[in-house]
Amino acid sequence: MNISTGAIYTFMIVCVRLSGLAVVAPVFSSSIGSPRVKAGMVLILSAFIASTLPHGPREIGKADVVIPALVGEFLIGNFLGLGFRLALSAATMAGEIAGLQMGLGAASLIDQNSGQSAALLEGFFGMMFTVLFISLDGHHHMLRIFRESFLSIPAASATTRQLPVESLIALSGEMIGVGCRLAAPVVIPLLLLTVAMALVSRAFPQANVYSISYGISMLAGMSFLAAATPGLRDAVWELIRGADRNAMRFIQVLSGA
Repeated sequence: MNISTGAIYTFMIVCVRLSGLAVVAPVFSSSIGSPRVKAGMVLILSAFIASTLPHGPREIGKADVVIPALVGEFLIGNFLGLGFRLALSAATMAGEIAGLQMGLGAASLIDQNSGQSAALLEGFFGMMFTVLFISLDGHHHMLRIFRESFLSIPAASATTRQLPVESLIALSGEMIGVGCRLAAPVVIPLLLLTVAMALVSRAFPQANVYSISYGISMLAGMSFLAAATPGLRDAVWELIRGADRNAMRFIQVLSGA
């Protein structure tokens, strides 16, 4: 079996673009799992995707052409992955806001998505997002968007593309609003409870409400969180759909459409 230079070049381009996506995308960028397994997965997926694309030029070209093209491909993968990473960031931010309101800001654990210390509820929301992301085929959506990116941005044509920095900033602001809405079912009732305890403390100073407010806030927050947990599935599904739109928006900007 003969393998042309164009096929090798196409495989290399796909591998670099997919590596850029894997660096920041949910699940792929998680600290869980062996780096060798992830590298092997990137190579296997690149081989499958490259086999469905037209072969590149027979001659690769000089280094001053190849290196900028590879850098551009890696950045394209980064932005495609960021479209889905913003959805994860919205979920973890919701957990951080809810945890602070519940008084769990000091409690922390290792977030498997980032490998760093995170607030307790921030890690919980991040793990819930990851589990639901896989169960709802979010990784399939991500790979589909990646494959479609080659229809708008052919391989090795990324050197003249304009990076969608403005779109990234705008979408980051939108994800902040999404995170606040996700935390609202826990934060708003706790805020009203805090106001009620403040009024009771003002009316009856001898009750020493402050000494029991921490336990009350935590128990109430757990109750509100348990009541809101069944709705997380629909919320994560909406985040996945939003990530699809974000990634497609990045593709449109990068392709100059």
